[in-house]
Amino acid sequence: MGRVLLVRKAPEDPADTPEFDTIFIPWFVFHYVPDPHDEDLPPDWPRETVARHYLRHATLVDPAHRRFIEQAGDSPFSFFVVTGMVPGRHLALRDVLTGHEFIALEQSASATLERDTLLFSAIVRIGEASILMGCAPYAIPPTWHNHLIDVREALSKEHPLECADLFEFDLELRGAKRTRLCSACSHGSRRSR
Repeated sequence: MGRVLLVRKAPEDPADTPEFDTIFIPWFVFHYVPDPHDEDLPPDWPRETVARHYLRHATLVDPAHRRFIEQAGDSPFSFFVVTGMVPGRHLALRDVLTGHEFIALEQSASATLERDTLLFSAIVRIGEASILMGCAPYAIPPTWHNHLIDVREALSKEHPLECADLFEFDLELRGAKRTRLCSACSHGSRRSR
């Protein structure tokens, strides 16, 4: 049987979970697009994210806010390993799935997290600065690192993963299809667990 990333019974009211505010709301606002084939949606329902819909219809949007909204929409969620930190200032992070490296401005987490800890988040770049957006309210232990490498290998059969691929595999990464994904990862893996 395959390993699952975060096994938990679905909550009765998702809004009562810590993940609702920290992960779900940013994902919903900046990334969720209704299924265009959903017959239950009204015909005039927007076929874009809430944030992009807002930008198209708002009359006065500060340029800095516009830039943030656009960048947030272009920043996929992924798993990051902490490779270093300056407490109270920033985290050095490497995306486990794409290999991209970031320095994210982060005061509180940089003072409490340890090297090799894993995070699930999006990283939004504005100019030379990067920040965490939608970061899970808990750290993932380093023991999950090899499993995430297995996930990367299962998803990157044809080419190394890039940001666009992370959007394509968004539901798998979020765990909506975790059984299939993690089962695929566990078959044929030679890594010690």
